[in-house]
Amino acid sequence: MSETPRDLLDDLFQRLRALAAHDRGLRVFGASQHRYQVFALSPQDLEAARVRHGVQSLPADWAWWVSQGPGVGAGPFYGLRHPGDVEPATDALAGALPLSDHGCGYADWLLTAGPDAGRVIVDLREGGGPIQVIYDSFGAWLDAWLWRSAAEWGIETLEVGVPEELDAGFLSAVREALERLVAGTEDPLLGMYPLPLDKAHGALGSLHLAAGDLAAAARAFDAAAATSREPEAWAALGRCRLAVARGAPEERLAAAEEGLRAPQLWWITKGRLLAHRAAALEDLSRWDEAVQAREEVADHHPADVQKNLDLVWIRMLRRETHLAAARVRALAERGVGCDPAAAMPERLQQVAGGLLRALRDQQLADRADALQAALGET
Repeated sequence: MSETPRDLLDDLFQRLRALAAHDRGLRVFGASQHRYQVFALSPQDLEAARVRHGVQSLPADWAWWVSQGPGVGAGPFYGLRHPGDVEPATDALAGALPLSDHGCGYADWLLTAGPDAGRVIVDLREGGGPIQVIYDSFGAWLDAWLWRSAAEWGIETLEVGVPEELDAGFLSAVREALERLVAGTEDPLLGMYPLPLDKAHGALGSLHLAAGDLAAAARAFDAAAATSREPEAWAALGRCRLAVARGAPEERLAAAEEGLRAPQLWWITKGRLLAHRAAALEDLSRWDEAVQAREEVADHHPADVQKNLDLVWIRMLRRETHLAAARVRALAERGVGCDPAAAMPERLQQVAGGLLRALRDQQLADRADALQAALGET
């Protein structure tokens, strides 16, 4: 039987802890279901699992993981399953232990008998596929999930920048995972569920920018554009970010405007380019154009209360009270940033209450009073 050594299991456990500590937004696939919660099995639970699933001898690595290590719960796909919650396998999988549920009827199992004992198989029969070995051991299965999850976390978190105060060790592991991904690797899990290479290159570009290596960042952004379905727009985004790092607002503005003219331009990419254009105009003190650009940003994100209130704040600083009030009223009418079931006066207060307090905190009580009065007008 192929089993994972204890020191490697300890390392996998630490990697799981690091992932759980950093994935607070539950961005890794399946995390919103298991939420990184774990439950250790008792000796009685282990014996019940052995009997329930017809196992002669429980694999030592699996038994340690679910009882003395983290336990069941957090794990690949929708989580490492409690053996008491799963019906025993039949036919070719009789005597196998349940590992995880992919959804759509697909599942992973740990074989406990025969020539493939200790190996992990995937059952794809629900979709007309095969039963096949995918990893040689329980530990290899966990390792593949953890490195893929580190890359996925990087893609979801680092594409537009590197948050401050991240653990250096975890960030190093994320970088290694991203580099492994873009270099190309034959991995069953990645083969079944690929990760986007354009976003992986973009995340690496963010890491290079954070390290101050603009040349490496430029190469990463070029690779992101080359693998994207929006090549011109992504190339422009990369130039925008490099211009920010160089403190070159004119270059940033030119790149953003070029990107906005790209033939392939998805909604999210357009939103980022609009934001770059607005920020560049502000850095250049081209205030009237900047306000118009902020209005385009807000219009592009009609359900984003913060982006819309950013525009309201700017309008109030410019004493454009009626334009600010009209934006707040439109948000309230659509139920954005408020309870849509509430009466209109309450909705207006919910949308604008924080902004009114902020104006007063900034010694701008006269403008807060003006906005409050404008909102009270019929």
